[in-house]
Amino acid sequence: MLLIGGRRDCIGSTSVYDECNRRCTCKNGEMIECYRIRKDFTSMTIKERIRYINTLKIVSSQQPFKEDYDKLTKIHPDYFWEIHVLKFFFPWHRWYILQFENLLRKIDCRVTVPYWDWTRAVSGNVIFRQSHFRDIWHPGPHGLGGNGTTTDHCVEKGPFSRRKWKMSPWLSYNCLRRNFRTNPQLTDSSYVNALFQLSQKKFKCFEYAVRLYIHNDLHNAIGGTMSVKESGSAPEFWFHHGYLDKLWAKWQNRGPRFASLLIYNT
Repeated sequence: MLLIGGRRDCIGSTSVYDECNRRCTCKNGEMIECYRIRKDFTSMTIKERIRYINTLKIVSSQQPFKEDYDKLTKIHPDYFWEIHVLKFFFPWHRWYILQFENLLRKIDCRVTVPYWDWTRAVSGNVIFRQSHFRDIWHPGPHGLGGNGTTTDHCVEKGPFSRRKWKMSPWLSYNCLRRNFRTNPQLTDSSYVNALFQLSQKKFKCFEYAVRLYIHNDLHNAIGGTMSVKESGSAPEFWFHHGYLDKLWAKWQNRGPRFASLLIYNT
């Protein structure tokens, strides 16, 4: 793989990454079938995490991107009840994540929306830990900061603290809020693994478990901004829904019948 003038050229028939970190296939010296890669936030390098956070802060605070960011985050509460039902929950949120990702990539084409497999943190009993440098809630420039205060639940540490980041003007408050639940009853990895033992005819059971339990429970466990209709304004919203979309993708990849949207009508 060679880097020439900011462009990576391919030799042979191996997989390579282009200048936007898309994974491509080499064919006759050309890159084809390029696609984006989304990673678990806790497994990303510190440099990758800081790049993502800085990009999010730019689109949410600087024009002309801020106008689109404000409009995009307001869509979620405007259509809240319509999009949290069987037929729309998975496909609508997949579309939503893509729109947000496309906005981020106007700043830096290397950025994709990470996901967070928080069920592993539940299994390890470290769901709200913020002391390890890879913890999602770490207060450094590569984390999302920790819990809110005991008074107004505003986040005071990290790149999204009230001193460093402002919420969209259409919201009734100007700080990111969190109110971590003590000893939350959250699903763990074994519960998720069991869902993939369900047959194709049990899709509604799979969808119900993801939407009503995995989805809702983390929103409420984090509390604050994440527990209300305006949750799309919280940076952790995208990690959470990125993970839910990954679960749906894993279900779809089990075979053509699992991938078919006709299952919604059965």
